Amino acid sequence: RRYKGVLAVKDEPAKYIFQGVGMLFSGDFSKFTWGDDEPRECRFVFIGRNLDKQALIDGIMACKVPETLRFNVGDKVAAKRQGGD
Repeated sequence: RRYKGVLAVKDEPAKYIFQGVGMLFSGDFSKFTWGDDEPRECRFVFIGRNLDKQALIDGIMACKVPETLRFNVGDKVAAKRQGGD
């Protein structure tokens, strides 16, 4: 299964373009920027057979940032990470 797409990241003028196969992923901000009259939207394309459309939609929507953030922008927070301090 393959996937590709473009993300509109808040306050970022460049498009984030990504692609992948299975668990392999690559992506980065590109040299392409959003036009003034271009709608900023996220697009995902999944390529494969017998894909569960609803499971893909549910998985993507579960990653959406809620309207109310858990922390204020600029707040310092402590985070645990694997193998780190």
